[in-house]
Amino acid sequence: MTAPAPPAVSGSTPGPLSSGALMPLVSLRAHKWLALTVMLAVAAGGAVIGWFKGTPVYQATAVVYVAPRFANILRESKELELQSNTQYREFIEQQARTINRYDIMLAALVRLGERRRLWQADGESDRHAAERLQRALTIRPVRNAYLITVSLESRQPKGLDTIVNAVVNAYLEQVRKEDIYASDVRIASLRERRDSLVADMQHKVRRRTELAQEVGVTTFADNTLNPYDQLLLDNTNALADAQRRRISAEAQLAAFDGARSKAAQAALDSAASEVVAKDPGLNSLKANLFERRSKLLEQISGLKPEHIERLKIERELRELDEELERATTVLMARARDTLLQLRRAEVRQARQVEED
Repeated sequence: MTAPAPPAVSGSTPGPLSSGALMPLVSLRAHKWLALTVMLAVAAGGAVIGWFKGTPVYQATAVVYVAPRFANILRESKELELQSNTQYREFIEQQARTINRYDIMLAALVRLGERRRLWQADGESDRHAAERLQRALTIRPVRNAYLITVSLESRQPKGLDTIVNAVVNAYLEQVRKEDIYASDVRIASLRERRDSLVADMQHKVRRRTELAQEVGVTTFADNTLNPYDQLLLDNTNALADAQRRRISAEAQLAAFDGARSKAAQAALDSAASEVVAKDPGLNSLKANLFERRSKLLEQISGLKPEHIERLKIERELRELDEELERATTVLMARARDTLLQLRRAEVRQARQVEED
């Protein structure tokens, strides 16, 4: 028996066999220019379709800050204390679900007023507009922050910010009313109590006025005298003070009245001399005269007693002395008279006040 011949060996190497697995990176490397061409064609076609068929969407977002602490508005209020971070997060979730509450949506539409047509269509009821606004709003708490975002999307940008602001303001106004349980009832009770107290005070004031008119008094304080007794006491004190002032004025006049004693005349002369010594006019005159006198004394020095110039200078010196003495005498008389008249006027004034 002869064995079969072995198969002939070809000179070419067979290609790799496919395993059936997806290998996109291998395909991209093998056909990179084809892949790039397809990508650019798809991008260009998508851009053209988006330009003609795409619709822009606008969004307005408001951010609400929720404080982690609340200020007490009553003397002792623990109704709003949050003991842990978990409770605060739950409070944040509660507020986020409260923003698009139905009554707040209605309040937002009312707040918009004439601009409610920015959202509410013609012929659409308030209920349907409020429910549609509820569904359109996107409200999300911001993680790791004290914030809540309120967003509204639309294909029309006009009025989006106005609508979102109206919703947030309506929510804030409602939350302020609900910070304390039954706050409206409490405020009504406080106002009623205040009105009652004010009315009672007014009644008591009117009654006190009537009693004051009946008994003839102006005050009911225990530590206050009767107004008439107080008036009499004030007058008595005023009279005593006027008498003291009159006695003091008479004593000052007697101290300067030279007709009564030589000591009074000496006191008057002393006071007048003090006034004269401080008179600026007399001091200016003395300065001029002393300057002239010094010049004359310089001229007379070295002249003989019988020299005619010396005689003239001595006569002028005597005239200067006489003029200074005359001015001093006149000023002293005026000062004495002024001091006496001043003391007499004070006495007359004190006597008149005492008599009145």
